[in-house]
Amino acid sequence: MDLVVDLEAGPDWRITDVRYWGFPSDRWHLDFDRGARLADQLAGLAQVLRTELG
Repeated sequence: MDLVVDLEAGPDWRITDVRYWGFPSDRWHLDFDRGARLADQLAGLAQVLRTELG
């Protein structure tokens, strides 16, 4: 899987960008909640991946 997850270090780690290079370039960036805690971002991302990649 060509999945790239960019993280930002700080008091709390957070996801800053998610790209899946298996899609055409206009769909590389996957949606996720930028304001959520890391655990919630990961849970949401897992749901998006299940939906998008089936």
